[in-house]
Amino acid sequence: MAKDNRPDEPEDSSGNFDESDDTFGLPEIEYEPIKREQEPTPEPPSREWEEERKEVVEPVAEESSTVHEEHTYEPPRYEEPPRAQYAYTYSHETSSPVWPKVLGILLLLAVLIGGGLWYFLKYKPERDEEARLAAARQAAADEQFRRERARADSLAEIERARVRRINDSLARIPPKPASGTIDTLTGRTGRYYVIVASNIDDDLLMDYARKLSAAGVSSKLIPPHGNVKFYRLAIAEGDTYASAQATADGMKADYGDGLWVTKY
Repeated sequence: MAKDNRPDEPEDSSGNFDESDDTFGLPEIEYEPIKREQEPTPEPPSREWEEERKEVVEPVAEESSTVHEEHTYEPPRYEEPPRAQYAYTYSHETSSPVWPKVLGILLLLAVLIGGGLWYFLKYKPERDEEARLAAARQAAADEQFRRERARADSLAEIERARVRRINDSLARIPPKPASGTIDTLTGRTGRYYVIVASNIDDDLLMDYARKLSAAGVSSKLIPPHGNVKFYRLAIAEGDTYASAQATADGMKADYGDGLWVTKY
């Protein structure tokens, strides 16, 4: 602390003055370094320190005037200007943590990669397999349909051929008349006739002719002529004896061996 100099007790300024003293007669002040962790706030000088400074400075001024009177030369004294106190402030902006963003990006990548793997390794192969099986089933159904259609067409063609054969067979059979005709010859014709029956009574031959007519067989009644006194019933005729005999031979299966050929 600085010495308390009062006007009524003068001091020898020569003995107390020390040029090497950097306080210049000011009270000693203890300084503490400003801590960076805390933001220093400048404090206004206290009233006590101002009063103490006045007490110290004013005696020195009076003492210097007194010494000036006693000595002819006195080195000038300089008062140290008050040191400015600098307050350092350190602001540290708290940045937001980065790991939530990194975690979000990783999750997004995991979802994209997982979705891609699921699509290309599971979903798409299953869909392709289902499409392949559906196409195979459709192809098998189409092939089965073609086979059944070909089989049906073949059966229809066979049936049509059978019907054609039946129709052709029926067409080759000569149609039978609803009833045969009965004719009576009145004169010689010079043709050869196949005789099926002969009788002296023409009524009996007419009864037989009617039976043949009901069966669809036409007949001709030949009257007696020359030395022949019997009526004869013919069922076929020809231009020559050979042709008439051939016809008679073909009809023996239906009428028996009693058929013969005569010329009229």
